[in-house]
Amino acid sequence: MDENLRRWANGPECSVAEAARILKVSRETVRRMILRGDLYAWPAVPGGVKKLLWEGQVRDLSLIHISEPTR
Repeated sequence: MDENLRRWANGPECSVAEAARILKVSRETVRRMILRGDLYAWPAVPGGVKKLLWEGQVRDLSLIHISEPTR
C-alpha cells in the first residue's frame, strides 16, 4: 500500500462541503475533482449519494494547489 494512502486512511474523513472549504473551491469543483480521479471518495452509506473523502488527501492537495502559480 502506498505510504500516502496508508496515512490518509488512518486519518479523519471529510464531506464534499468540508473539502471545498479546505481547498477554497466550490462543492461542484470538488465533485469534478472526484470524477477526474484527483480525489478519492466513497459513499457515506452503502448506495448513498453523499460522499466522504480522506481529509489528509484534501489537505495535501490544498498545499499543492496553493503553491502552484496562477495562470
